[in-house]
Amino acid sequence: PNRLLYVPPLAPEASSVALARNADGRLALFGVSPGGHLLWRTQQTAGSFDWGDWTGSLTKDWFAVGAEPAANRLIALAGTTTTGQVFHRQQAGAATEDWFNWRLDGLCVSIAFASNADGRLEMACVNAQGALFSRRQDTPNSASWGAWNQITVPAGVPLRPVTADTNTPDGRIELAGVDSAGRVWHTQQSAANAVAWNPLAQFGGPLMNEVALARNTTDGTLELVGTDGAGGIWRRRQTAA
Repeated sequence: PNRLLYVPPLAPEASSVALARNADGRLALFGVSPGGHLLWRTQQTAGSFDWGDWTGSLTKDWFAVGAEPAANRLIALAGTTTTGQVFHRQQAGAATEDWFNWRLDGLCVSIAFASNADGRLEMACVNAQGALFSRRQDTPNSASWGAWNQITVPAGVPLRPVTADTNTPDGRIELAGVDSAGRVWHTQQSAANAVAWNPLAQFGGPLMNEVALARNTTDGTLELVGTDGAGGIWRRRQTAA
């Protein structure tokens, strides 16, 4: 198996890889190595199968990572450590390899980003107890973020990894996560840009270790991809955007 990027054997689980698109169209891939170093690399050209070399962080003890371009198309990057600390930073310029300094801001294990309808990024996270939280930029492209707000989950449902993306038609963010029993749950903002969220609903189907949301560029529907305990890959999509 490929052990370059992996989820360390800690609970709750979280995603140790993330993709985000640079302002020039090239994808940037971020991940955590077995030694706990944060790694990233970028496509040579947009749409290419060729990628640049890995660059690694000087520090280690990273655990999970999330990334998303802001309204100005500069990538926002967040990472959690093995002690549950949340750090975040932003690109210093369009499609650059340079970054502003890390900011310590919160205690979580799993992390995910999505864009609000008004351009502000939303950061969602799950802490070590399985509780779900979210926060947002003060203004689009801002380095300042508002306070964490807890999202209610059903009793006895400690979440582990979380993923997020934006519904195209109405701009509401969709969150999905896996609980400690492998059940998949999801919720949406009550309205575009809202702080409130609809009650979590359980997806039927097989139990999962991890899931990821992505938006189809052809019709705008969201696709949910997951991996089960045997390494099988599953997917489902919205019936309409």
